[in-house]
Amino acid sequence: MKQKYEILEQQFESYLIRRGDQMVLCLDDKETPVSLTRCGEGEYILKVADAVQRIWLKQKGDDIFIHLAGRSWQIRSIDPLSDLSSKSGSTENSAIAPMPGTVVALKAKKDEQVAKGTTIMVIESMKMETSIKAWRDGIIEEIHYNVNDTFDRKAVLVTFAPNQPDGQPDD
Repeated sequence: MKQKYEILEQQFESYLIRRGDQMVLCLDDKETPVSLTRCGEGEYILKVADAVQRIWLKQKGDDIFIHLAGRSWQIRSIDPLSDLSSKSGSTENSAIAPMPGTVVALKAKKDEQVAKGTTIMVIESMKMETSIKAWRDGIIEEIHYNVNDTFDRKAVLVTFAPNQPDGQPDD
């Protein structure tokens, strides 16, 4: 699942994927093996590639506080729905996940013109498949997840290009 974070007033987008028995962090088109092992209350062993460090974590709301090697950082998780609505001023152009799940099929692609009712993607949650269909005619501006990506409830799955006042999508 793609996730945005803010660290020291800079935003980063990353996601984790599983490769065999290993987790891989994908950040800026770079993939790095990672693991996090709990040692005690708030205490963990973090392994990034071949580097191993003891860290302390505390989460409060959307903020994660990390203490590592004598320094502390605050990481803010950016809710994709809030981020999108703050940029566009509206969520009427987005399909929002009704539940957490996994993308099992993509039936459309970015920049494609689709008619209302067209299946854009198929998701699976609790062993049930659900089709995400175009809620209006329009152009797909972004498909935020790929096949096999997982997402949380209320995640933005698909964004349409805004309509012009005459009802036509922006060019």
